[in-house]
Amino acid sequence: MSVRFQIASLVFMMVDAVVFDFGAVLVPGIPVLAANAQIQVPVVVASVLVSTPCPG
Repeated sequence: MSVRFQIASLVFMMVDAVVFDFGAVLVPGIPVLAANAQIQVPVVVASVLVSTPCPG
């Protein structure tokens, strides 16, 4: 495993965490989105899981 790949993996994980936190805070923070939070929070979680590449 090259050093470049290791650094890219670390950067990707940090960016992925920021995107997830942004979505998880944004949905309950806006009243229009908070009304449907039971639907939209799982959508945020699913979108983060889909954007994460499978190891292997």
